[in-house]
Amino acid sequence: MSTVVGETAPRDADAAGAAGEVVVSARAVGSVAYRAALGVYGIVELVPQDLRSRVGRQLGRPTPPDARDGVVVQMHDKEIAITLHVVIEYGLPIAAVAHNAIRAVYYAVEQAIGKKPQAVNVHVHGLRFSGEHEAGAAI
Repeated sequence: MSTVVGETAPRDADAAGAAGEVVVSARAVGSVAYRAALGVYGIVELVPQDLRSRVGRQLGRPTPPDARDGVVVQMHDKEIAITLHVVIEYGLPIAAVAHNAIRAVYYAVEQAIGKKPQAVNVHVHGLRFSGEHEAGAAI
């Protein structure tokens, strides 16, 4: 699904006089948001939202990572809303990690496509313990 999220170019910008427009797909925005979210300290993984991926994970056969996993992009007219589904490292302040993810995604999407998203939402699906906690050490 492609949606126009940029503005039309000025007529004098093109020598032929034809106006152009910037078209960005939801998949491209999702890829940018995915990379930005994974770069945030405290986010361990993004959780896929399609049924096939969730069932495969429960059966121990995860699908190969995709740059759309855990990111839902909704585009309506020229507005972009992004929802992240994440797992956070245990012991870190959840609100701070979520806030950092929101800021990182806003910045990355604005730098990539030149338009700030209308909203970035973070859904925390769980916490992941680091190696020392998994071994049974006292918390």
